[in-house]
Formats: sequence, structure tokens, C-alpha cells
Amino acid sequence: MFRRHEKILTEEQRALVDKNIPLARHMAKKYYRGPCLAELHEYFCAASDGLFRAAQKYDPSFGRPFGSYAAQWIAAFLSVHVQNKVKRGEIWGTNFSDALREDR
Repeated sequence: MFRRHEKILTEEQRALVDKNIPLARHMAKKYYRGPCLAELHEYFCAASDGLFRAAQKYDPSFGRPFGSYAAQWIAAFLSVHVQNKVKRGEIWGTNFSDALREDR
């Protein structure tokens, strides 16, 4: 599904990503505001990029579950995505902090 990351990830990392795709989808839906499914796909792509970064950086020796570690990376990538949309004027009638605070 995500060919640009296939060569970068090890088998273990791919397994973590595959297991946590629903987390990325769920978080993308939390940040998304609007009726257009094409835009939801943009949010899911940003969330997936965060999930891939988490898989690359994850160190199980710290004892932290991957899901909670990945959630922070996903949230960071989604926050940057929302912030960029606000700066470009693609999200109207809201500011960045309000867009992140709703439904949390």
C-alpha cells in the first residue's frame, strides 16, 4: 500500500505499521473537518507518514508500547498538516489551536 516506504522499513517495522494502520486512520478522522473524502485521504497520508516515522525511530528497549509512541508521531504530523492548511487559507473560519482542540 505504501510503496515509497517499503524499502526503508524492516520486516519488524512493517509488521508494526500494518498492525497500527487503524490507529492512523482513527487519528486522521479526529483531525479532519469537512465533507470531501479526498481531503480525508490527505489527512490519512499525513497520519501514515507519522506512523512510518514512528516505526523507524521506535526502540522497544525503552519498554514503551508502540501504539502510544506512534500516536505522538502521528499527532505531530497531523498538527503540521493542519497548520500548513491554515497558513495556506484552506481551512476557513477557524484558527490552528481551535482546529486541534475540538472533539479531544
